Amino acid sequence: MLLSAQGRAIAELAQILGAERDSVGRWLSHWEEDGVVALCDAPRPGRPRRVAPEEEAALVDAAQANPANPRAELAKRGSQRRRATRLGRP
Repeated sequence: MLLSAQGRAIAELAQILGAERDSVGRWLSHWEEDGVVALCDAPRPGRPRRVAPEEEAALVDAAQANPANPRAELAKRGSQRRRATRLGRP
């Protein structure tokens, strides 16, 4: 938005952002119509999420605990969860 306000052309903005010219034009139109609210993602159609927000946060924490190898941390936590489930714990 700032680059557009500085007078940059849509084609130039598209190149800088690595986006299609039509997408940049649409973003700018939405910005002009709705302001800051236009920057938020609108709800999208499709299947509801299968991961609860708490589970998503736990996955992010696990990945950040071992950034060099997040799969190992996720696998370790997953095996702990499966073991607890087998033992009747939540």
